[in-house]
Amino acid sequence: MIRQSLSGNTRTRPGKSTILSLNRSIYRSFRRITGGGTVYHDHGNINFTFIYTDRKENLVDFIYFTRPIIRFLKELGLKAAFEGKNNITVDGLKVSGNSAHIFKNKVLHHGTLLFNSDLDKLKKSVAGNEEHYKDKSVRSVRADVSNISNLLKKNISLEEFKGLFQDFIFKYYTASFKDGFQPEEVEAIQKLAIEKYKSYRWNFGYSPEYHYADEWETKEGKFSVFLKVNDGMICQAVISGLKMIQHLHLGWQMR
Repeated sequence: MIRQSLSGNTRTRPGKSTILSLNRSIYRSFRRITGGGTVYHDHGNINFTFIYTDRKENLVDFIYFTRPIIRFLKELGLKAAFEGKNNITVDGLKVSGNSAHIFKNKVLHHGTLLFNSDLDKLKKSVAGNEEHYKDKSVRSVRADVSNISNLLKKNISLEEFKGLFQDFIFKYYTASFKDGFQPEEVEAIQKLAIEKYKSYRWNFGYSPEYHYADEWETKEGKFSVFLKVNDGMICQAVISGLKMIQHLHLGWQMR
């Protein structure tokens, strides 16, 4: 299974644990155009998107856009509620996170629905040692999460859940209809993905300056590192420590 961590556009960099996950397992990390913190995706995490083109005010309105999702979950017998800035919870446990992007008078609102995700991998992929970083990014807000499948009184499959969700949305928005992409649209989407959204520049280089500092004890003594990063490039590095090499201090700066 391919797993992904998706970082919000206002974050400067993926967390340290995300990079470790990329090295140790089949993870891919991408930046999205909407704001907020990092989310985890696998086949048990359903994603929904609403696009509005005629709203004149309150373009970012999480309560309004999450209303049909909450109503759908309530029809399944769940005590769903809007909580915090952009979350949907059931019995106090987060089952959905939401974010938005505005372009002129157009609004893209999207969110997640944790149905039967691997919650252990989710927690590992979004957890990071934030104390080592100094920047102006938006931190991922940690919350107790749950899968919807564990909260339902009746066992249903992922496909059944998606079918019920789709049927509800078509009834809620009476003007809805099924549509698909034309071949030329698919080609344009794939071209945009390759040229922008899969690029290093977008996913890692598109970021303001941040600092990373860490230190740890070894049997030879204390070892420390300081990095200054801008636009995804290390522009200054200071490494010091190691008692076995007296007065070792390495410094480098891009000029």
